[in-house]
Amino acid sequence: MSNKSLLGVAFVLCAGVGLWLALRNAPSVSERTTPAVALAVPAKDTQQELSHVQPSPAPAVVVSEPSVWQGIWGDRWDEIRRKNLENGLDLESRKPPLPWEEAKGLLVTQLTKFSTEETQSELFALTGFSGVLDRKWAEQNLLDEYEIIEEAKLDLLAIEEKHQATLRPLAEQWIYAAESRLLSAWASRDIERAPYNLNYGGVDPYTPKQGAFLGRSFCAGGWCARVQLSDSECPEIVELENQLANLRGKKVSELSSYARKKLSKKN
Repeated sequence: MSNKSLLGVAFVLCAGVGLWLALRNAPSVSERTTPAVALAVPAKDTQQELSHVQPSPAPAVVVSEPSVWQGIWGDRWDEIRRKNLENGLDLESRKPPLPWEEAKGLLVTQLTKFSTEETQSELFALTGFSGVLDRKWAEQNLLDEYEIIEEAKLDLLAIEEKHQATLRPLAEQWIYAAESRLLSAWASRDIERAPYNLNYGGVDPYTPKQGAFLGRSFCAGGWCARVQLSDSECPEIVELENQLANLRGKKVSELSSYARKKLSKKN
């Protein structure tokens, strides 16, 4: 099992939102036990999402008072200002974000809803099936080793649908549990946040906290925030993952057995 493996993925879905289920590497079919993503996550990958919130070149005219930024960062302001100046960014030349109390209402609406695209991506990661026997399906379930001929597709689809009867309900439970846990973490203020970009506050948006396997990052109102969860915080999600991994393994075993008998391997 590789429940602890971290995926350098999706860990951030700024200016949109997405799950990174992604915090886990996508192991081979034979060893995979946890979903790969994007909290993510997929969904778009981390670097694409962060690109939406990268600052434009800072204007030459100062448009904000230092006291505003002092109020945001408190005792850390001098350090934050110095480090950003070293990287060529003068925060005092940027328009301040909305007050946090106003911005957090915009942020939480992104946290609590997965888009249709994200949900479909998560379902595929959790079940190994999106409704079609395409190249992505072959890579996920048969390592793309076999020529999938038309005559075999009905048989393969019947095997897949038989297993989806148990996989799909568990995957939907996983998504609901993940959303609930992320919202609980937000409510408890177990979050990282910074104006415009987590980098500005000294947070590496590409690196999860130790033990994290699920999370989301998003931006609104001039703020970026990240919520992360660890295995120890979510025993019910870990249990669902173990069940899903076991069921996916049985499905892949049956599909592989059929392929060895009926299909030719690719050259």
